[in-house]
Amino acid sequence: MHLVGTKLKVLDIVTSYVGLEGKPLRTKEFLEFLIGKLGEYYDDEKKLREIWSVQSNRENLLKALEKDGVDEDALKDLSEIFEKKDCDIYDVLAHLSFNSEIKTRQERVLQVENSEFLKRFQKEKAIKFIEFLLNRYQEYGIKDFDEGLKPLIELSSLGSVRELADEFGSLENLKQSFDDLQREIYL
Repeated sequence: MHLVGTKLKVLDIVTSYVGLEGKPLRTKEFLEFLIGKLGEYYDDEKKLREIWSVQSNRENLLKALEKDGVDEDALKDLSEIFEKKDCDIYDVLAHLSFNSEIKTRQERVLQVENSEFLKRFQKEKAIKFIEFLLNRYQEYGIKDFDEGLKPLIELSSLGSVRELADEFGSLENLKQSFDDLQREIYL
């Protein structure tokens, strides 16, 4: 068949998932399976937020879900099904588990910018670094933070780890601010 000059519009995509026994699951069956699995890891949104706000806990949850047959790509696909491509996996999980509103990463960044969080920082480079992190989050998601602080400091071009640590008062304060920002994003 040859379609010259014809524009096609996709009306519906049928997505199928593979269950634990290798049996194909339709989206509805997959969602039911996933909702049942999620209850094994947390029972309220506060617990999910606690898990998701800490890098190692987030990675452990994603690994455990993958072991149970739910990989990260499947969770990202759900954000498209919910027509919120620029949201976090956290929002997909919270929506499925607690029918929470799905927020975009941009909405989460605005929430942080409008909170008291940024007022904690006095020095210009410290503020610029937090703003840099928020921009990275908005563009690439929280996964960008999983490589750790050092690569992000290098990407920021705001100075060495030592120089930025001085801007935050100490290396410990810099690390704590990085961790606090991840918690703040999900409030």
